[in-house]
Amino acid sequence: MKLILKYLKNYKLLIILNVISVFGFALVELGIPTIMAEVIDNGIANNDITYIKQKGILIAIISIIGVLGTILLGYCSSKISTGLTRDIRNDIFRKAQEYSHSEYDKFGVSSMITRTTNDAYQLMQFTNTLLRTALLTPVMFGVSLFMILKTSVSLSIVLAITVPFIILGVVVIAKLSHPISETQQKRLDKLNRISRENLTGIRVIRAFGNDDHERERFMETNEDYANISKKLFKLMAASQPTFFFLLNMAVLAIFWLASKMINTETLQVGQLIAFLDYLFHSMFSLMLFSMIFIMYPKAQVSADRIEELLDAEPLIKNPENGVKDTKIKGEVEFDNVTFTYPDGEEPVLKDISFKASKGQTVAFIGSTGSGKSTLINLIPRFYDVTEGCIKIDGIDVRNYDLKALRKRLDLFLKKQDYLQEV
Repeated sequence: MKLILKYLKNYKLLIILNVISVFGFALVELGIPTIMAEVIDNGIANNDITYIKQKGILIAIISIIGVLGTILLGYCSSKISTGLTRDIRNDIFRKAQEYSHSEYDKFGVSSMITRTTNDAYQLMQFTNTLLRTALLTPVMFGVSLFMILKTSVSLSIVLAITVPFIILGVVVIAKLSHPISETQQKRLDKLNRISRENLTGIRVIRAFGNDDHERERFMETNEDYANISKKLFKLMAASQPTFFFLLNMAVLAIFWLASKMINTETLQVGQLIAFLDYLFHSMFSLMLFSMIFIMYPKAQVSADRIEELLDAEPLIKNPENGVKDTKIKGEVEFDNVTFTYPDGEEPVLKDISFKASKGQTVAFIGSTGSGKSTLINLIPRFYDVTEGCIKIDGIDVRNYDLKALRKRLDLFLKKQDYLQEV
């Protein structure tokens, strides 16, 4: 996933520590079963107390190292994943400052909030899991497989039969979950949009007596989101019982085969215990690795949505050598201005021309939707004109530096907050 890799470059030292802790943890986890087998076959079988004590001390030391490795692994993965999420959110916020109103209209404020919060959180969870298991599980599986073959080639046939079923289950779940995850995020966008509309427009809703209609609209959308989430969670939940069912079947088959091998003295009890431990580690590592593929579709959807925000080019560009320092005269002129909203079929404003001089009061009267606010939004370049030009102090607003242009203006839109104390 390119987005995650891009941000991981900022955490090279922590990634190196993460890799070291992974290998240390894996070697500790996989070293203990071998020592335990030696204790059973050599120490307990021969009643050698000294041998058992020596191996017991070694196991204790290795266990302490394993605990320290686990703590370091958890610290590194958490530090990287939370830092990565913080960087992504900062970049989204900085990018949003460059957007014109057209980009806000295109994405929607509620969707941008969802992408900054929920989608970034999904990437944090995926990155945390990735750092903990992406390297650990292949190492554990590889070493476990080697030790399984070294312990008993005959019993390893059980693993060879079981693994393809696990891989098949992971592939099926991953493919089915991708479209569901995409739909879930879209439903969440809609839910947040309706919530925002109700909170910001609560006075109007109550004034027109639309409380019941809005309540039903929210409940319907919330039910849709709940249903699609249940569908996804049910699919995810199917993976763990399937894994344990296959593991139990494998253990049952191994006990059946091992009982015959122990009777014929081709397998020792300690070797069987070590084999079962390695079998558990190999299959558990597969299950952990499968979690990456199960989480990947949802993380990919979130990454695509975030990349869409970060890669979007603002329609309104700041000129390279824009006008910054000029004497303020206070003149505003519209010269044959026509404006059509992006994807709009008809112009909202057409052939508007007027000139407002310093000290002059100009008022626009019209019904709701006639374009009064749109006309004002063109002056600070929240939108750019489709035809014609707007001049401030004789200079086209498109030739001004954006910051300099907006510093020259005091813009007050009609909001309840401004009128409360008037």
